[in-house]
Amino acid sequence: MINVRIKTDPQDHYKGIKPAKLIEAAGLIPFFIQDVALSDPRDAQEAFELMIECYGFGGYDVLEGGKGSIGKDGVFVYPEDPDLYPTLSYTMKSETDKDIEILVYQYGYVVVRDETKTLMVRMD
Repeated sequence: MINVRIKTDPQDHYKGIKPAKLIEAAGLIPFFIQDVALSDPRDAQEAFELMIECYGFGGYDVLEGGKGSIGKDGVFVYPEDPDLYPTLSYTMKSETDKDIEILVYQYGYVVVRDETKTLMVRMD
């Protein structure tokens, strides 16, 4: 994967926080995303599995239970919790020419999605 676009604070929610601090707060997750990009995944499912492999501590799709959801704008909504806005957004083209987006949130949450699938994991 050669072309990866990175955006800090994609929803302009964290005004006043320097981009370097948002990247630092993500810990090792940006390095996992780099490895995923270099592996050239076909779709969100493969990118998600590669993220789990990099993480090394298992993982499951947080959204599988059906309670939380991710809006088109990337905001994570879960009943009775404050909305979570992404701190970082990575967009890459897959080998099948699909756009794969990886969103990073506070508390180690990561979303991997393309036009057909959205998956979420917590990497804390």
